[in-house]
Amino acid sequence: MRDLTHSSGDTLERIPVWFSLDLQVTNERGNHPLNRFYPGYGFDLEATVDRYNFGGLEEAQKRDAVIRALKYGNLIELPLELEGKMQQVYLCANPEMKTLNVYSKEMQPIKTEQIFPPTITENEQITESDVSALVQKAESNNEETKSHKIGR
Repeated sequence: MRDLTHSSGDTLERIPVWFSLDLQVTNERGNHPLNRFYPGYGFDLEATVDRYNFGGLEEAQKRDAVIRALKYGNLIELPLELEGKMQQVYLCANPEMKTLNVYSKEMQPIKTEQIFPPTITENEQITESDVSALVQKAESNNEETKSHKIGR
């Protein structure tokens, strides 16, 4: 993240902007275009870091150092709780997707589903009575279909 100066009237104001190279595209000179993500884009690094269960960020000083390193575009190493145990992972900010890219020690991407496993809430749990009611309904619909075919 860098600060750009923007003139509004007689004053100059500094605006924090995220930059990233698009390595999939090149222009006629072989250069990669620079993507810019302004504050209006909506990427909040602090809130994004808070969503993850990183170890060692209880101290405000350590958390601020991690935020600062991510703002500079650094790849940092932190412990993260995965599958019930703490594992060392590498991470960097991804302002385009408004998230963090998380990698294993072997630099293999770790999917979001592994970090935030889907959970079933009490309202979404299916009971045995629900299943039996659905089975009975399907059987009755099947019987009605058979009787209509026989009547033809």
